[in-house]
Amino acid sequence: MPKSAKRWSKTFGPYGARVLLFEERNGVIHAQVFDPKLKADGQYPYRRISLKMRDKRQAEKWAWKQVAKLADGIAETSKPRKPLLKSVFAEYLRYRTPQKGAERQCTDRRSAEMWTRHLGADKDLRKLTRKEWERFCRDRASGAIDPRGNPVAAKDRRPVNARAVEMGCHWLKAVCRWATEWQDDDGNFLLSEDPTRGFRKITPHEKNPKRPIATYDRYLKIRAVTDKVMMDVRWTGRRIPKRSHLSEVLDLAFFTGRRISAICALTHGDLRLDVGPYGAIRWPADSDKMDREWENIPMEPGARKAIDRILEVRTVVTNDTPLFPSPNDRTEPMRYELARDWLSKAEEIAEIPKLKGGAWHPYRRGWATARKTMSMKDVAALGGWGSESVLRDVYQQADMAGMIEVIEQEAKLRDAK
Repeated sequence: MPKSAKRWSKTFGPYGARVLLFEERNGVIHAQVFDPKLKADGQYPYRRISLKMRDKRQAEKWAWKQVAKLADGIAETSKPRKPLLKSVFAEYLRYRTPQKGAERQCTDRRSAEMWTRHLGADKDLRKLTRKEWERFCRDRASGAIDPRGNPVAAKDRRPVNARAVEMGCHWLKAVCRWATEWQDDDGNFLLSEDPTRGFRKITPHEKNPKRPIATYDRYLKIRAVTDKVMMDVRWTGRRIPKRSHLSEVLDLAFFTGRRISAICALTHGDLRLDVGPYGAIRWPADSDKMDREWENIPMEPGARKAIDRILEVRTVVTNDTPLFPSPNDRTEPMRYELARDWLSKAEEIAEIPKLKGGAWHPYRRGWATARKTMSMKDVAALGGWGSESVLRDVYQQADMAGMIEVIEQEAKLRDAK
């Protein structure tokens, strides 16, 4: 029986940067490339790959390029790690989440827990399917899973609105987009492409979102009773009843339009009392939703009066002293949850029904809506909106007074003569 013809093979480069090309039976050229990682792990130090070509000259050019890359320590022949869900989330929580404010950090951790339970820690994110996406939307909307991904018994399920489902989906989309731009220690991107691309159309959207507005009349009624809301101060180890910070917090919320979490986090070092006609405030990035710092934002007279009332009763302060210290620890700022409870108590005292769909945020919407006829760029800067479109499309809303003003102004479109 005649011997089969010897198949072509050729070696390139020195040891440590060596590439072996060889021809398979079907004529396709394969390569064995030295991989220092395999050697370090005690394995056979060559990785086999298919070049998916039959042209020997082109294969030789590819081999010499790999030899040069190996010599420079930048070989691209090693297989990148699988983008497992647990690994991508760990990188995101380690490097991206700390750049956000405290509230958004909590959201990141909770969302990571929810998606890990839903998809599994060892899920290859490259293989995320539309079926899995739709299953999440269905289970979350029906209440079959809670905000942390735990299964809920049928008798205890409570359907959630489309906005809650949409927020969960948006979080995973944001992580996947980030992973396409973030490289691991070997220089490989965590994801080569966004696996959620095209899923936006199948993500639920709230058609009639609840965005209540707090009016000036509501502010006046609640402000009239805020001094009656008390707090128990424990700075000295004893419980001492005192008037709460609610009056000043409410004034700043109404006259600055800022988020309540940013107001609670203010320190004396953020005040710029000699800037502008009524002073200004520096709104730091670590309490901003978009991680943006706003320097020297002018105050309205009502906000300055609230600041002056605070300064009248403060004795020794430093730049780090919270403007609204926690009742339990004067060195720490009060929490949003406490401000929410105080506002709820004031609404009860004033006998005003709660706004359905918000506590403090309606004051931010009210501030924006009252200024919708003013310069959009200036309003966005004062209130802390990085996007004018968000201010216009989400926060500024039609109101009865504005609509009546429109219909009372005669506006007729005439034919050209």
